[in-house]
This record gives sequence, structure tokens and C-alpha cells, in this order.
Amino acid sequence: MSQVHEVRVVWEVSEDLKDKSNEWFDVLEILIKAGDIVSKHHSLAVIENAKGAGEFESPIAGEIKEILVKEGERYHYNDVLCAIEEK
Repeated sequence: MSQVHEVRVVWEVSEDLKDKSNEWFDVLEILIKAGDIVSKHHSLAVIENAKGAGEFESPIAGEIKEILVKEGERYHYNDVLCAIEEK
């Protein structure tokens, strides 16, 4: 039986930053759509945070079930980018 996973946007932060709730990211471009099949490390979106811009990759392989962010919007560390049904 397959399982749907929430893909949360997380990254390494410096040790002196104890409260990650102030960390943010902007969605510059969404590179997927619902129904797409992705592999592990497939680029899902281009995001920007205080460290710079880059592609955010899928942690698992599967089918994109739902995208929960919008281009041009700001979100917080650990927010859900999309839902993937693991294959």
C-alpha cells in the first residue's frame, strides 16, 4: 500500500540559531504539477532564503498529489511544499 508524505522545506541552520520559527523562504518558481512522477532528488521548486536561492529537491520518489505553496509567496521553515504519494 502506498503512503502520501508531506514534503516540508527544511535546511541546515547555524548552531547559534535556536529558534527556527523566524527562518523564511520565498517560492520563486514551482517546477512540478499535480500528477507528475518524480524521482528522489528531482527538483520541485526554486526557493530563496537568507542564504540565497536554489532548487529544493524531493526527498522521495513518487507521484505529486498536491502542491501547497504558490509562486511569489513567502513561507516559513518546515512549511509543507507538496504532498507526494510514495511509489
